[in-house]
Amino acid sequence: MSTDREELARRFTAELHQGVDTLAALGYPARRFELMLREYKGVETARKLVLSDNASDGLWRLKQMGKLDMSVEMWVLLPWYEELFDEAVRDRAYRKLRAMDFDVDAEIRRRTNTAP
Repeated sequence: MSTDREELARRFTAELHQGVDTLAALGYPARRFELMLREYKGVETARKLVLSDNASDGLWRLKQMGKLDMSVEMWVLLPWYEELFDEAVRDRAYRKLRAMDFDVDAEIRRRTNTAP
C-alpha cells in the first residue's frame, strides 16, 4: 500500500471511530463494530462486514434508527474512499443499502456537495 493510500486508510479508520462515538451519543453503542475496528482497522472491517452474506445486526439497527447514512456500507461508497475498495465490495455495499430502501445515490450527492 502506498503512503498516500495508507494515509487514506488511516483517515477512513479515524472517521469510522468518530462514527462509533456519534452513534454512542445517539444511544447505540456499536461495541462489536468497535472491537472489529480495533482488531482489523477500518478497511478490513469494512470488507468483512460488506462481503458477509447477510446484513449485520448493526446495519438493521441503523435502519431502525434512520441512520443508514452512518453505515460502513455508506462509507465504502463515498467517492473519496473509492480507491480503498474493489468493485465487488462497493457493489455489495450498494446492493445491501438499496435492499433496505436507502437512497444511496441521493446520499452520495448530498455528501459530495459537502465533501471534506
